[in-house]
Amino acid sequence: MKKLTTCHAPTDDTARTTFVSLMTVFGTAQQLLRDRMRVEQVDGLGPLHMRILCLCFEQPGGTQQQLANLTGRDKGQVAHLIHALEARGLMVRRADAGDGRLLRMSVTAAGATEVQRFMAIETELAHHLFGELAADEAEQLQALARQLLLRARASSGIA
Repeated sequence: MKKLTTCHAPTDDTARTTFVSLMTVFGTAQQLLRDRMRVEQVDGLGPLHMRILCLCFEQPGGTQQQLANLTGRDKGQVAHLIHALEARGLMVRRADAGDGRLLRMSVTAAGATEVQRFMAIETELAHHLFGELAADEAEQLQALARQLLLRARASSGIA
């Protein structure tokens, strides 16, 4: 993909308009999630912290690199999130039995409780945003989201 050197913002650019619309929806959804987390007193943690915790809960024993791959974040960002979760006693890192250089992530009992609380919040928001979609609309949206994710991952050199 070629490097962008100028900024063009024509009003009839469908791709850009779609991008801006999606970013606005995602930003608004993330803010709604943050606000609800604040109400539920999930203090000091954001949606990305909780996404990391949920992934560790769903796939115990994963590595930091696997979490980075699953979230689309770099290892440094993931390390920072993991450190904050460890500091709150929600997860632990342990050396791999076969390869001591690898650290395996696991969720503590307190972390599992927080995962359940977060999943309830996330589910409520998901139903608010997507609950009225017909099954075929939801399938189409999921297919488009998968396609966009593949494109985003393939376009990492654009930034």
